[in-house]
Amino acid sequence: MLESDLFVERIFACMAKEDTNRVTFREFLNVVSRFARGSLRDKLELLFDMCDREGQGRVHKKEFCDFVKSLNFAAGVKIEETVQDGVIETMLQRSGIDAESDFLSYKDFEAIFSNVEDARRPVGVHMRGVKLKINLDEFVSLIY
Repeated sequence: MLESDLFVERIFACMAKEDTNRVTFREFLNVVSRFARGSLRDKLELLFDMCDREGQGRVHKKEFCDFVKSLNFAAGVKIEETVQDGVIETMLQRSGIDAESDFLSYKDFEAIFSNVEDARRPVGVHMRGVKLKINLDEFVSLIY
């Protein structure tokens, strides 16, 4: 991941409560804890907050789509953009979201993520026992 990745920008903005240019260890730990130990609702609220940049309780649908693409890119998923757009549109349609709507609400997020095949599957950050491969060039961009 690069500092300029949309996902990195959004998660940083969610963490940086005291100072928009810095994240305290407590802020970092709070977000990691919500992903690792939080309920599904905690995680959905965090994802929603990451997308609701204006804090108005709604998310521009285009920004949500860009955010999903950024997550795919960060995870190393390589899909042609037209295919990715089609998958996202199908996901929104199956969740009952009006194709003409410009915004998504928190209820829409719940509908989107309730369509996951196995809702019992944990969503979170799991690092125990994982052999991490770090791209130092990308990591350095996050520090400086």
